[in-house]
Parts: sequence; C-alpha cells; structure tokens
Amino acid sequence: MASTKAESTPIFIALILFVVLSIVLGVTTFMFYKGEEDAITARREADAEREIAERATKETQKKVDQLKGLVGAPPDPAGPTVEEIMQEYEQNQNVYGETYKRNNGSELDNPNASTYPLMLQYVMDMNKSLYEQISQKDTQLSEIEQAHAAEKERLKAAHELTRKDLNALSDEIKTNNEKFAQDRREFEKLYNEAKADVESAQDAIVKVQDESRRNMNKVTEKINEVDNQLKVTTNALQNARKVDLEAPDGEVIWVNQVDGTVYIDLGSKDGLRRQTSFSVYDHDVANALTAEPKATLEVVQVKDDMAIAKVTSDIFAKDKLLNPILKGDKVISAVFHRGQPERFAVVGKIDIDGDGRSDLPLLLRLIERNGGVVDAFVDESGNKGGSNRITPRTKYLVMGEKPTDKTKTEILEAYNEMVAQADSKGVRVIPLKDLLDHMGFEGQGRSVGLGRSANPDDFKPKNGDQPFRRRPAS
Repeated sequence: MASTKAESTPIFIALILFVVLSIVLGVTTFMFYKGEEDAITARREADAEREIAERATKETQKKVDQLKGLVGAPPDPAGPTVEEIMQEYEQNQNVYGETYKRNNGSELDNPNASTYPLMLQYVMDMNKSLYEQISQKDTQLSEIEQAHAAEKERLKAAHELTRKDLNALSDEIKTNNEKFAQDRREFEKLYNEAKADVESAQDAIVKVQDESRRNMNKVTEKINEVDNQLKVTTNALQNARKVDLEAPDGEVIWVNQVDGTVYIDLGSKDGLRRQTSFSVYDHDVANALTAEPKATLEVVQVKDDMAIAKVTSDIFAKDKLLNPILKGDKVISAVFHRGQPERFAVVGKIDIDGDGRSDLPLLLRLIERNGGVVDAFVDESGNKGGSNRITPRTKYLVMGEKPTDKTKTEILEAYNEMVAQADSKGVRVIPLKDLLDHMGFEGQGRSVGLGRSANPDDFKPKNGDQPFRRRPAS
C-alpha cells in the first residue's frame, strides 16, 4: 500500500502542474486575444483618421497650390517650397515694402500688414505718379517744342536778314577794296616822294649833327673850364668865409675890477651895437677855436671909438682870481666883425632852454642884437622868413635839431631845400650850441616839461647846471 502511494505522488504533482499550466495558458491566451482585438480596433480607427487627415491634407495642399499660383509659383509639388517662397517674399518685401514704407508712411510698420496687396498698391500708386509726371513732362515738352518752333522761325527770319546784310556788306567791301587799291597806289607814290625827302633830310641831319657835335665839344670844354673856375672860386669863397677866430675883433683897453666893467677899442664907427656879446681870451692866444675863454662880455654903452661892457660870466676861467681880465686881452665875437655885419641863415628846431618849444624868435633877436643879419630861416610850421633864400653873402647856416620821420612834410622839404642851398653856395654850417657859446649866451636855465610824458632822467643835473644848494636848518 505504501508503495502504491509512493508511486502515485509524482503523478499527482504532475497533474497539479498540468492543471496550473493549463490555467495560466488559458489566461494568457485570453489576454493576448483581447489585446489583438484592441489593436485591430485601434488600427481601424487610425486608418480612418489617416484617411480624414489625407483628405484634409489634400484640401490644404490644393489651397496652398492655389496660393502658390497667386504668388507666381507653379502648383507642381516638386516646385519651390514654402521656405523658398518665403525667402522670395522677404526679398520682395525688402525691395518693395521698405520703399513703400519710406514713401507712403507707416502702413507697413505692422508686420501683419506687410502683404503683397500693399506692395501692389504701392506699385499702382507709383505708376499713377509716374504717369502724372510723364503727362506733365509731355505738356512741358509740347510747350518747349512750340517755343522751339517759334525760335526756329525767328532765327530763320534773322538768318534771312543777316544774309541780306552780308550781301550788302560784301558789295561795300568790294567797293572799299577798289578804293583802298586806288588809295594805296596814291600812298605808294607819296611814300616814294616822302622817302626821297627823308633821305635828303637825313643827309642834312647828319651834317647838322656833325656841326652840333663839334659845337658841343667846344661848349663842353667851355663848361669844364667854367666849372673848374667855379670850384676854385667856391673854395676860395669858403676859405674866405671861415670863422676867423684867430684874428680878434678888438682888445681890452681898461678894466674896472670894482664894478666889473670892461672898456674895449670898438665903437659906433665900427658898427658896434649895444648888447653885442664878446668872449675874452688871453692877450697871447694863438687860436681861439681851441682856446678856452676866460669870460664873456655884453656891451652896455657905445661911443664913437670905444665901448663899455659888463662881465656877464667868468665861469669859463679855471681860477678867475689868478686869471683876471687884463688890459690887452683879446675880445672875439661870432657875430660882430669890425665894419661889416655877419649874415646868417637858420634851419632846424631851435630849442635853447630845452623845454621842447621853439626859441627861434629869441635866437633871431640875439643875432640882430649882436649886429648880425638873418637872411633866411624856417620856423616850426615850415614857413620861410627873411629873404627866403641863402645869398652869396650869407656866411653861416645855423643848424638846430634835425627833423625826424614824424616831422611834417613841409618842414622836412624846407629843411632839405635850405641845406642844399647852403651846400651849393659854400655856406659854412655851424651848430646852434657853437653859435651861442661864441656869442657868450648863458641862457635862462634848463626847463623840464611836466605831465604824463615827463621823463625822470630829465630831472637829473646835466653839465652846466648850477648845483642845488639846500638852505641849512635853522
């Protein structure tokens, strides 16, 4: 029994496994069958949807092909793609759309409004504008053609008139040519006659020139001879006109040391006048030009053969106590000469006291007071005085300050003219200072102008100024 149970156990196990596997297989088969039915159903639904989508796609493609045809693309599916059409659209938009936007405002500022109709509208507007412009140009062209036709008619009439004038002028030229030929023949005849006369005259001129040349040589020789004589005479005159300071004009005959008066051997018979100034030199002076005077005198009383003078200055003497004025000392004047007056001319700015103003009247009085005569002078305005010219009898040209570039033209011209006259006549030039020294003039002190233009250096003492003496404190 036990063996029978042992043998039947595997059978039971196998039976159980078979039953379990059968159940699993049945369930699995049922599940796969159910899934296949669901898949078939889903496939059928997908096929239906695909057919719907294909129909929609075909409808859409048909519409796209229609739109492609509207934009100029062939409806062939193998034709340009939408991307290519969009690229072409963007190119057209860049060309037409931007141009339209620049010309017609802001219609294309909205991207949704950037369409072909607007571009077509722009093209139509531009065509209309161009047509209007062409119409205006046609009108203008018609007017120009009419004006051109009128101008052409006017030129034609003018040309006809000019042609008539040219014909008349041609006839006149022909007549003038004939007259010119006749006149030329007459001219040649007269020319030949004149040529013969000229040749005859040239021969006569040659003879006259030869004679004139011979006479000119004679005149030149005479001029050279006279010029040499003039130079000799001028040199002699200049030598005669030199200031003869070596020969004194007179001498001291008595001295009153108490009252400072001096008696000299000159009087009214010699042409001496009161207020004439003299310089006093030692009795043995050899040359007054290089010597130093011991004093200056001024005549205060004139008699027939003598005169009384007062001492106006003895500051020239190195020591007036050791070198006083003595009997026999020589007196010399730059203006007075025994028996004849000295003649002067004055030019340049005469400033005696250094105040910048003209002292010409004072100088003229000094010369006349010392027995001199002023033949000519030029004042500060350029006006001439005296006899207005230098004469052969004029002995000295007194030179004041020379004019500058800023001097008036009339003053400069008068100055140059008088200097040229003096040079041509051999008149000796003497500076103003030398004349004043020889006349013994001390002046009235140096003046310094005040004001903004004053120069501090002008207030410094100069040679000849009297020293300033401060009063002692009390």
